[in-house]
Amino acid sequence: MESIPSPPPPDPEINPYAPPRAEVGAPATNLGFGDTQDEAIRRAHLAHEAAIKSIGSLHYLGAGLSAFVVISIVAVLLAGRSIASRIGIGEIAALGFYVVSTGANIALGIGLNRLQTWARWVEVILNALVLAHFLLRVAVVSLVARSPVALIVYAIVALIPGYILYLLLSPKATMIFSPPYRAIIERTPHIKYRTSLAAMFVLVLILLAAVMAAIIFLARAPL
Repeated sequence: MESIPSPPPPDPEINPYAPPRAEVGAPATNLGFGDTQDEAIRRAHLAHEAAIKSIGSLHYLGAGLSAFVVISIVAVLLAGRSIASRIGIGEIAALGFYVVSTGANIALGIGLNRLQTWARWVEVILNALVLAHFLLRVAVVSLVARSPVALIVYAIVALIPGYILYLLLSPKATMIFSPPYRAIIERTPHIKYRTSLAAMFVLVLILLAAVMAAIIFLARAPL
């Protein structure tokens, strides 16, 4: 007597009673609210990224001011009757310093805006030296001069390189200056940072202060 064959098992792909399955280890491509993984990472670091790039923009400003000083020194020298008699070691040193300053500021501006690692560490070294300089001045003023006003001024000015060092040495900065994050930027060109009115106001104040400093320097320069 022949046995009746059992029916084939239902196809698991079309089984309506099967529990939902997910592929283990699959990369997350959507993290909710329509953001992909790249977009979520970019948005989490966007404000810090913009702050670092603003430091690069300040270097462009420094390059412009240094170039303005170079042009002014050359113009003053050309205004003399005898150029050879007016060019001395001091003038050559000043021209060389501001020419190098112009080139260095342009290079750092490009490097920080492109999030290059070398620009990060050069900026760290420069601001560490500036911070040490102002902290030394604070110590000298507090111990020798004992001027409360000068002490407050130097302490406030020292906050600027201190804040820049925080931006460049924080864990977010390590991610921002990494090659994977630069690749994320290339894949998310539609994400832009909107500068607040307060940040624009501070930037205008810095610009005005830098212009006034250049004017004062040129007025007192012994050319």
